Parts: sequence; C-alpha cells; structure tokens
Amino acid sequence: MQKKPVLVYTDDGRDVDDIEAIAYLTGHPNIDIVGIVTTHMIPDRRATIARALMNSFGIQDVPIGVGSVFPIGKEDEDLVKYLREHTVDNMSYEGMGLVECFPNGIDLIHDTIDKYGPDLSIAVLAPATDLAKAIQADSNHFAKVGGLYIQGQAKVEDSRLVPDTAAYNLKEDMEATEFVFGMQDWVPMTFVGKWAAYQIPLTKDDFAEFADSNHPAGKYLDVHAHKGLECFVKRAPDIFKKVFGVPEEMDAYEGFEQLENLSNPYDAVTVMALTEPQLFSGQSVGQHTLIGMTKEDPGIKDTAILKNELMNKILYALEAYNVNME
Repeated sequence: MQKKPVLVYTDDGRDVDDIEAIAYLTGHPNIDIVGIVTTHMIPDRRATIARALMNSFGIQDVPIGVGSVFPIGKEDEDLVKYLREHTVDNMSYEGMGLVECFPNGIDLIHDTIDKYGPDLSIAVLAPATDLAKAIQADSNHFAKVGGLYIQGQAKVEDSRLVPDTAAYNLKEDMEATEFVFGMQDWVPMTFVGKWAAYQIPLTKDDFAEFADSNHPAGKYLDVHAHKGLECFVKRAPDIFKKVFGVPEEMDAYEGFEQLENLSNPYDAVTVMALTEPQLFSGQSVGQHTLIGMTKEDPGIKDTAILKNELMNKILYALEAYNVNME
C-alpha cells in the first residue's frame, strides 16, 4: 500500500499536542511526513525542535521550512526590517556552516504541492499565516491540495463555512483564516474541534509511559506536558482554574499538582481524522467535514478505541525509532 503524503504545518514547542501529532504520524504505517513548516512567534526555534524530533526517529530527510513570526498585518517593523536585511533569497544565512539554515516555509508549501498535488494532505495545527501567504502568492497553485485537516471549529452560515472565533488557531490570525476559508470551493476541509480532543485526555500515567520508552521524544513529551501547564498556572492562574475545573477556594498551583489529565490532544486527534476517518462521526457540509464542533456532539464513535489507537501509534514510534541523541 502506498503511503499517504502529509505536510505538517505546526507551532510545535510549548504545547505538546503538536509533538503528539507528529509522533503519531511517524508511528503510522500508511503515512509519510513529506514536509514540516513551523510558524508563529518563534518559528526558527520550532524548526530546530522539529528537526531534533525527526532526527530522534532516524528520519533526517524530511524538509523543514520556517514561516512567519507575526500574524498578517501585525508585524513588528524593526524585526521585519532586520530579517529582510539579513536574508539572501528569502533564507537566513546566519549560522550557515555551523547550524542548519531552514528554507522559507511558503516556498516549501509550494514545492510540496508541486511534488504531490492532489495526493497531498496538509495537517493545519497552527495559525494559518503562512498558508494564507501561500494562497496570496498563487491561489490556483494552492487549489491543487488534496485536503486540509484543520484544528479548530467552524460554523455553517447560508451553506458556507465560517470560522468560529472561539478557536485559538483561527482567531490568532483572522485575516489569514479568511484567506483559507476562501478556498473552500476548491479544497476539501476537515475541521476537528476541541470537543473531540476533550474525550480522550492524556494522563500523567500516559506521559510516564512515553518517558519510560527512553526515547528523546518520549522524555520531551513528559517534561513539557508538565512544564506547559506550570507555565499556564504562572501566567494566568484564574484562567487555568476555570479551564481545568479547579475549585475556587483552591490555589492554582495546588490544583496543578493534583491534575491527572495533562493534555487534551487537539492536534493529535486532528491528524487521526486524516488517518482513521472511520473512527469519527462528522457532519458533512458539501465536500467538507466538521468533527467535534459542539459539546453535545463531540464526533467520536468509541473513545476507548480512539485513545488506544493514539497511544499505540505514539508508543510504536517511540519504541521502533529510537536514535540516541547524545
């Protein structure tokens, strides 16, 4: 069976669900990650993380492109000026010869579409800034994509899909989101909302199992599942308590220590809709599919089967592709 080519568009780093998704895809026998584009705030750092992750799986030949720092229209002029003045042919040369310099993310999106055409699926796990820029550069080119699998919620108005601004990735760059939604007549889109991810949270024990593999990615997942929440508590304790149901009278840090569920695997569930659509019950809107848009209809047929599939594929990747990084 020929493997399905997937381009992963990600803001990996602070939140572990991106790494969960990439590890899952790596462990899936029918998927070939043919490119990774990192974006949003620290894209160079995210690209370095992605490269280290793929190296830990012994996969050094996946091209990785660097996208935008800021959403469309919100660029810091001084930083953009610096970046423009320190690139050659849209590539950073700083560190060349000592560290890897990554190609431009938009170029990589176009090149990957050229190579795989309608066979290509794009897992959209981050704000859509660079996808929109790829569309702006050549919308006809982008229309060749076989499908977009987007983490976030959409609504239906007058038989058209419109973004749900409650979805973080969509609201973070609404101008870019509008460009992507503007392609709905040409590109099939599957949206996977937060309510699907809420059905199969990953626990302390799950992350301990990842770490016990002694794979660098397994250790990364365990450490960052804890660190990401610790950071959340520090920067927004009241919001943390609301999101995780910590009693009002309890201190946020105490609530953090007592948590059993450490991650709602938003991005991992999104790519699972790509690999295992039969495990979901989505709403069809023309050529598009909406999964997990509401609390009342989370869109999962059997949570135990879905959770087992997720754990098995991640653990397979951690156990089968273990490369010593030291």
